[in-house]
Amino acid sequence: MPTQVDVALCYVEGSYPSGPGESACRQWRIDGTAIAQPEVSSVLETAPVGSLAQILAAGERGRSPLGEEVGDAFHGGEGGWGLLPSSEKESFVELVESYKRRLVAGEIEEEELARDVALYSLEPERVELCEEGAFWNRTEWWKDEAGEWKDGLSLLPY
Repeated sequence: MPTQVDVALCYVEGSYPSGPGESACRQWRIDGTAIAQPEVSSVLETAPVGSLAQILAAGERGRSPLGEEVGDAFHGGEGGWGLLPSSEKESFVELVESYKRRLVAGEIEEEELARDVALYSLEPERVELCEEGAFWNRTEWWKDEAGEWKDGLSLLPY
């Protein structure tokens, strides 16, 4: 796991074009550096239990003999791309439920968690927001050489 990596993220919410009663489309773009965090267990305080349980279950299945049993589909063979076939859904759901119970009970140790979870914090350098309107509204913020955030600059979208 790299200790830091340059990243570009994009987050989109809302509908485009938005209709009556729908949220307008907003797109956030962020450039920065992701810094690895050594205490992976700190994610337990904020991560949704269901999502974390699915990550842990997928990691366990990836290390299990089941991968050999289902063949090329699991190992990224033709069309599989490392995913389990739908015939394994019931057993996977049971495994996820087991991880949920263990997470809620506080039974997951740092070593077990760190096998399948990598935690990074983001240090943004530039942030851009595009908002739907009659004309796309685009605003950009960035850090100067001293590391101070500059006031948002309104830009034309094209």
